[in-house]
Amino acid sequence: MRWNILAAALLVASTYGHRILVFSPTISRSHMISNGRIADELAKAGHEVVLFEPEVMPIAAQVNSAQYATRYTVGGFGDAFLRIVKQLSSFEKSNTWQMIQKYNKFQEAFVESCEEMLNMKEVLEKLKSFNFDIYFGEQLNLCGTGLAHALKIKTHIWVSSCPMMDHMDRVLAIPKPLSYVPSVGDIDISDKPSYMERLENIVTWLADVYSYRYGSRLVNQLYRKKFGADFPDVDDLARESPLIFVSTDEFLDFPRPILHNVINIGGLGINTNTTELKEPFKSEVRKGKKGAVFFSFGSNVRSTFLPLTMKQNLFEAFKQFSDYHFIVKIEKDDQESAALGKELSNVYLTNWAPQTDLLSAPELKVFITHGGMETAIHAVPVIAFPFFADQYRNARLAERNGWGIPLTMASLVKSPKSLVSALNKMLSDPSYHKNAKRVQKLVLTKPFKSAERLVKYVEFVAENDGRLPELQIAGRHLGFIEYHNLDIILPALGVFVLILYVCIRIAVAMVGFLLRPRKEKML
Repeated sequence: MRWNILAAALLVASTYGHRILVFSPTISRSHMISNGRIADELAKAGHEVVLFEPEVMPIAAQVNSAQYATRYTVGGFGDAFLRIVKQLSSFEKSNTWQMIQKYNKFQEAFVESCEEMLNMKEVLEKLKSFNFDIYFGEQLNLCGTGLAHALKIKTHIWVSSCPMMDHMDRVLAIPKPLSYVPSVGDIDISDKPSYMERLENIVTWLADVYSYRYGSRLVNQLYRKKFGADFPDVDDLARESPLIFVSTDEFLDFPRPILHNVINIGGLGINTNTTELKEPFKSEVRKGKKGAVFFSFGSNVRSTFLPLTMKQNLFEAFKQFSDYHFIVKIEKDDQESAALGKELSNVYLTNWAPQTDLLSAPELKVFITHGGMETAIHAVPVIAFPFFADQYRNARLAERNGWGIPLTMASLVKSPKSLVSALNKMLSDPSYHKNAKRVQKLVLTKPFKSAERLVKYVEFVAENDGRLPELQIAGRHLGFIEYHNLDIILPALGVFVLILYVCIRIAVAMVGFLLRPRKEKML
């Protein structure tokens, strides 16, 4: 019955739109929502869009990922991702080797689920029967890229669900000066790094590139086992993408070199239309004599698993600001936070909050969060506690542009001093709010909206044979040595060193000759 409804929906839509497949494994709520927003915007523009959700994590029923696109969720997967998520849930900072191991295990889990998907013959046949024109897939793993090729989808569009990741730069040959462009890996640096931070940036970049290439090799082995030894390298398929959409905003990212076919669509689908706060939040946000502060670590960081000392110091910091009312979002099963918060008269605990409406409330002065960028749309200064991946980058970006203060979880585990200091600074210095208002205005008034960019570029590439070779640089086919001219620089350096060596030897010989004692002539 589901397939009949899906087929009917696609048949109706096919009379006036392109057929688009959006590949969205259920690896997290945020990724599902991000992919769903892409699917919905294209569907609203009149295209027939299938949001294909292999349910590798059992969360599909909890997320309303799409309202306009045809959502197709497939179950029957093992617990590969559940196992890896438990391992990645640690809040301890990883060293480089541990980081590579975690990345590799993530890739192995993805490929294990990918193999399970490829064994679902009925699903593959049904997808193939719709003759999709365009494929959208994320950067985390190239299983979907291989699937698109197997389904004979002509146009592959690559999506980055965060700022352009390091391995994407490598595959697409996009310049990334690591001297001032931070890696998107687990690294906490700004665009003005110290000597040691630049070294750390290079190491983090290498770890990301190595691990994702490891994942691509696993995907290649899987597809060649399934479809034959001549199945192309999925990295080669990805580098031929005519367009790359990046879920960031140019005003919410570090300035960097980029290509013409890389399109920013940050803020896509974020609701900027707010409604009046309903009770109890309407009353709670007004309880503070000087205003309110909202605390939430989003859906991917559960307060239940935070260290007890961190929670104790968190509420100890809140206690010191009696003129402000703190609205604190925690999990239902977080008994420790519930016990700590109920003792404070200036704290309101909740398991859910209308975040968009709260951030738009004039009484709200500060948002304490994990590093998400949605707050910029609402002009609220942030105190950010990044936990992993691009959250560090987001926090540093807010600091760079003067509307945020980044803190480390380790500092809050140690004592409440860092948070108290940040709150004092942000609540007393009006420049943070002023800078947040400026960023909001830049994002909301720039010439082209994210939805317009997405739809118009997709339609543009579809109307031009699904290819844009005019925008693809030749460097994507060069090896590392050629790309960086090392075959010229190293020999030239070698010749220079050789000449310098010869000159030094000659100089030493001449000095020795001149200083050698001369024998007096015999009379």
